[in-house]
Amino acid sequence: KASYTNKQGETSNAQAEKITYNAKTGEIILTGSPVIVTPDVIVKNPNKDAFIRVYSNGNMYGSRGTKTTFRHVDKKLSDRENQKTSRKP
Repeated sequence: KASYTNKQGETSNAQAEKITYNAKTGEIILTGSPVIVTPDVIVKNPNKDAFIRVYSNGNMYGSRGTKTTFRHVDKKLSDRENQKTSRKP
């Protein structure tokens, strides 16, 4: 298990059989049933031979079978719609 904080101060949690951090590139590689939970997204792959690579800019790449679930999408969309209707021309 590991936790990391991005430049915006948001904490993400990661879990896998093996987690490797490359200090030179800033990349994190999770292998063996990896799961990443961020404030906005859950990324996971239940396969033992699966991996997820997190690049230093926050982008992620997962092996075949990796699923992404967006969290709080309905709330964010409704907040965005409320912002649009409250604006005056």
